Amino acid sequence: NMLGLSRQGGTPGNVGVTGVAGRDLATFPFPPTLRTKLLNAGFRDVKDFTGVRPLELARELKISNEEAVQVLRTIKDNTPSALPPATLEGKTAFDLITTERRCISTLCEDIDQLLGNGIPSNQLTEFCGVPGIGKTQMSMQLAVSVQIPEIFDGPGGECVYIDTEGSFVVERARDMAEAIIDWLGSIVAQDEVELEQFVQLEEQEEEEERNANTTTTQHSNSNNDNNIKSEQRLQQQQERDFRVRRLSERKAALADFTVDAILSRIYYYRVHDYIEQIALLNVLPQFIKDHPKVMVLVVDSVTFHFRGEFKDYMLRTRILNSMAQTLTALAEQYQLAVVIVNQVTTKIGRVDGNSELAPALGHSWAHNCTSRIILFWKEGHRHAYLAKSPSMEARTVSFIVTRAGIR
Repeated sequence: NMLGLSRQGGTPGNVGVTGVAGRDLATFPFPPTLRTKLLNAGFRDVKDFTGVRPLELARELKISNEEAVQVLRTIKDNTPSALPPATLEGKTAFDLITTERRCISTLCEDIDQLLGNGIPSNQLTEFCGVPGIGKTQMSMQLAVSVQIPEIFDGPGGECVYIDTEGSFVVERARDMAEAIIDWLGSIVAQDEVELEQFVQLEEQEEEEERNANTTTTQHSNSNNDNNIKSEQRLQQQQERDFRVRRLSERKAALADFTVDAILSRIYYYRVHDYIEQIALLNVLPQFIKDHPKVMVLVVDSVTFHFRGEFKDYMLRTRILNSMAQTLTALAEQYQLAVVIVNQVTTKIGRVDGNSELAPALGHSWAHNCTSRIILFWKEGHRHAYLAKSPSMEARTVSFIVTRAGIR
């Protein structure tokens, strides 16, 4: 099944399922005319018929109700287990609240706080905005910042980047990589200064303690004093050992964190039409299994191949919903932060006739995203508005795009 146009979201474990439920329609004894209608409507395999009722199928294919019933009966008779009851794996609320969720920093503190602590994993986060506002810059920034090593409190991950418009510029990714390396280098330099100051202070305290011991006479609670001092010295030694070990590990990580290494961990795919886009999503589960460090999936942009290419809006809606279900399943099963770039379109008010910019693809698509951030210009400055979030309040922050990236 190259297209994977499944009508069902299913459980995350169903992504990329093959076998009876993935049986191609070409293997069924349908008349050529009917098979063509099914293919044109976006039906490719058995999974696509899950939840479809005869009346709905008849209306979509422009066939009689009897013919629609016969289609579903043919599928059921030829594959008895093709349409099993939905299998749901339940979780408790405690499971949900204790599930570890990573957050990927945008390196803009205000945007990170806008979303809680960065771009969350296990969810779909959408960035909308006019051309030139910084959507692709944001996407490339996340592709780089997800790789910040764990010893620097980063995720230490990798990124899959799906480019539908050809807007990914590797030179900009290189700029961002160089900026992060410089930033981490400054952290190492600060660690060295703080360790040196800590050692000097420790030596000074030891010298003062030795001087005090030579002038102080014994008294009744000297044992207690000695025990307290011994405990303090032990804590200082542990703190120094921690600082020395952390500095050594950070230096080693930074030595390996080169620009070439960063770029080699961005898995880039250029897709040229919606068929390639959906086909790629359909094979991603195996790729992610083979690359378990992938933590960010970027689709830049989800809109491009779906705006002017479709005259059949029912087909477009079905394909988009299927794609959103696949992305959601990927996010949940592999703990990915799925980042979707969307364009804006002009929306005309039905009552007053006034126009305004609105995210493309309509209300149906909007329900598929967990969080939505709208990027816009105001008085010559870039702003980000959190239009949708399950846990954070709607508000606006500003950001800038520099040679170093998003800040």
